[in-house]
This record gives sequence, structure tokens and C-alpha cells, in this order.
Amino acid sequence: MTSDEDHGAWRVVAGQAELTALDASINWEDAEAVAFVGSRDSGSGRLPAEVARSGYVNWNVRVLFFVADRRGSHIELLFVDCDEVGPSLFAGFTLDGRVDRLERIEVTDSNGQRRLRCSRLAYRFLELDPLQAHGFYGVRNEPSDEGDD
Repeated sequence: MTSDEDHGAWRVVAGQAELTALDASINWEDAEAVAFVGSRDSGSGRLPAEVARSGYVNWNVRVLFFVADRRGSHIELLFVDCDEVGPSLFAGFTLDGRVDRLERIEVTDSNGQRRLRCSRLAYRFLELDPLQAHGFYGVRNEPSDEGDD
């Protein structure tokens, strides 16, 4: 981030150098996924304009990680148009991977196995307290079992 006015603004990963730099700038060993949500919604204003598209049916996955970074307490990652998501996606997560010539992102694990593939990756740093973070996507409590037979 270059200034305080950029804090909280979405940035789209534009190439391999940016993906590699972002990955290296986060201490993933101490990062913790605290909230996530997925949707097939094409955006309707919620996705960054340069990546919002219509007509696809793949998932858009938003993940909020606690990172305790100087740029913000949390980083939100937006994986747009995911056509492949691997098991245990957030355990031991990093942004190690590659950007192809169409700017699609492939995230791999420590063994080089693909964990996730998406059309675009956007991110933003946020300053949130822990209670805000856990309810960030509007789900604050687990569903009740009351009334279930």
C-alpha cells in the first residue's frame, strides 16, 4: 500500500511478480483463516470492477485471514471464478503458485500440488478487531439444533 487512502481498497494481482511478492510479504505460518464465504454471484458491485463479469457459474471465494501485518490486522482474499478448489484449502495456506498468460491464478501446496485455480485474485488489508473478523461475512453464530427432530 502506498498511502493511508489505499487502506481497505481492493488490489488485483496482475502478474507473477505481484503474486510472488504478496506471498513473500505475509507470514503464512502465523496466519489464520477466521472467516470465509463462497458465492456464484457475479458481483453486482461487490467485486472489483476490473474482475466483475457475468455469465460464469463457478464459485467466488472470499477468505479473511488474521495476519497481524503492518498494513492491517487482516487480509481479505477474493478468488474470482474458481473452477478448482482442493481439500483442506485453508490449512497451511500460502499464495505460492503461478500466474498464467491469461492472468489466471493457480495456488499450490508445499508439494507443488494444485490447491486452487481461479480467474483472478484480488486482496485488501483491513484493520479489524477479533469480534468483527469472526462475523465479517454476516454469520455470527452457528445454527441452532432447536426444533430439529
